[in-house]
Amino acid sequence: MQVIPVLGGRYRLGPEIGSGGMGAVHRAWDERFNREVAIKILRAGSDSVERERLRREAQYLAHLDHPNLVAVLDAGSDRLRSREAVWFAMELVQGPDLRTVVRQDGPLDGVAVRRVLLGLLAALHALHTAGVVHRDLKPANVLLTAEPASGRWDVKLVDLGIAQRIHTDQLTSTGQVVGTAAYLSPEQVNGETVGPASDVYALGLVAIEAVTGRIAFPGSPNESAVARLVRGPELPGDLHPAWRRVLGGMTALDPLDRPSVPELCDLVAVLPDDLRSPYDATDPSTEVLTRAWSRDPSATAVLEAPEAPLLRPRVRRRPRRHLLVAGFLLLTLAGAGGWVAALSGGPSPTAAARTTASPAAPAPAAVVTPAPTVTVTAPPPATAPVAKPVVQPVTHPTARTKDAAAQWRARLRALFAHHTHH
Repeated sequence: MQVIPVLGGRYRLGPEIGSGGMGAVHRAWDERFNREVAIKILRAGSDSVERERLRREAQYLAHLDHPNLVAVLDAGSDRLRSREAVWFAMELVQGPDLRTVVRQDGPLDGVAVRRVLLGLLAALHALHTAGVVHRDLKPANVLLTAEPASGRWDVKLVDLGIAQRIHTDQLTSTGQVVGTAAYLSPEQVNGETVGPASDVYALGLVAIEAVTGRIAFPGSPNESAVARLVRGPELPGDLHPAWRRVLGGMTALDPLDRPSVPELCDLVAVLPDDLRSPYDATDPSTEVLTRAWSRDPSATAVLEAPEAPLLRPRVRRRPRRHLLVAGFLLLTLAGAGGWVAALSGGPSPTAAARTTASPAAPAPAAVVTPAPTVTVTAPPPATAPVAKPVVQPVTHPTARTKDAAAQWRARLRALFAHHTHH
């Protein structure tokens, strides 16, 4: 008969329900309060560093009472199968983890992704306010409190095994990278200082995987870790611009270009339910919305739209009829003045307004030749009346034209009267 181990004198150990780099998680029964709990046990052969990490994880969770973080109930060490087992007890989350949900059911819709993000942002805000950085945020560490189909679920962030306080001593050797390669931030890969912005980057990768159903940086650990240093995560071409800006900002290469957790809480809360956009952002004929925070153009693999000349709308202009009428009258007046000048040998009063008909062949200047002296015998008035010149009427005269014609007729009469007198 197999003896079921009991830890801490009250937790009867059950089957294993999960495992990680530091140890395994078992379902257990709390005999004191008659409830199910989860027990995390450090793996065999763990060194002092791993023991300290487990102790810190239990300590962090015990001091942070937040609905989106698992609650720590107890901690201790016992002899288990002829070895010392370091453990701590925490609340049991009944639902699956996010990785399992995405692998089995595919990508989530916009409402579910937004719900996951808001819950994880609330958990990160509590951690960062307490001066703690998670450093290992990934879908396997995101637990759902119930099946997604139920519609009544929330998220819990677990596994603070490699979490550390900001600006404090590290349990990692210099140059050693700790975390899951597919979700490391660029500064983690480079061995630089890790802060809250690293959790924001990892959360962006988790959200992209929930949207697409694929790991943003697949491949071997080395390939996956190095890939984020040369390119940004690929986003679907038909992703809604609002979602694109948020996810692109979260995964900016430079930590200073990423929005803070409080900023993200406000931005994510107003994201649309629909993840898809009515146009394809990778289509060169459409305008690509740039990211709101990152100054690095490689943060998202989206083609920039080519520059195209702006097409101005054609404007129909009304014909300027008043200019046409004015031109016609000037031509008419000029013709009338020229005809009268030809009769009198004098200048026309409208010479200033006269236009040249052909630029290539300008009209020669008028030369006034004095008339020879002629003796004219005037016939009797009754039998031989003086013949008056016939003035050709001007087509469509205006008031000004009529006045000019009257003046020239009076002048002609005076000239003929002068010749008759002499």
